[in-house]
Amino acid sequence: MRTAVVAGVLLASVLGCGHVPQTHYYLFDYERASVPGQTLPVIIGVASVEVVPPYDQERLVFRRSRHEVEFYHYHRWVESPAQLVRRCLLRDLAHSQRFRDVVPFPGHGAVDYLLSVRVERMEERDEGQAWFSCLELQCELRRAKGLELVHGWQVDEREAVAERSPAGVVQALTRCLERASARIIRETTEKLASM
Repeated sequence: MRTAVVAGVLLASVLGCGHVPQTHYYLFDYERASVPGQTLPVIIGVASVEVVPPYDQERLVFRRSRHEVEFYHYHRWVESPAQLVRRCLLRDLAHSQRFRDVVPFPGHGAVDYLLSVRVERMEERDEGQAWFSCLELQCELRRAKGLELVHGWQVDEREAVAERSPAGVVQALTRCLERASARIIRETTEKLASM
């Protein structure tokens, strides 16, 4: 009898006091900047974005040291980082109007060039009292026929986090991605225009 009472009290305390924090979901949202210039007569295919571990998951990643990775368990991307980044790149490249067309690859017919992006880093970096959002991308532009490498480059963006919170980290990461996307458009158009 005494065991049943103790078990009942424990169960009631767990159910009554057990509070699970609310999960928050984030995405990238920014105004697309127009890119003045001539439209190039090429179709760009944007391949699936590759994301290296530990960034290839929905939990936000942060680091307090070079050798330790930590996660926000209740702060997550609304979808995989690969899908989020690819969606922004497709939208931004198309909105730039610098190419005849921009399409997901594979899946939407023939393309002239293939853009591949790998996310090497997408994290909050804590350095003493300062927080930074860091985004590093490896980019490759290849001819669709034969997959000959036309241009390869790295984009490395970093921004101080104004509001030290996961939401502040995402806001700074958003600005990093916005700048990275603008650079990808610039690098791609300059390379193709010079050929």
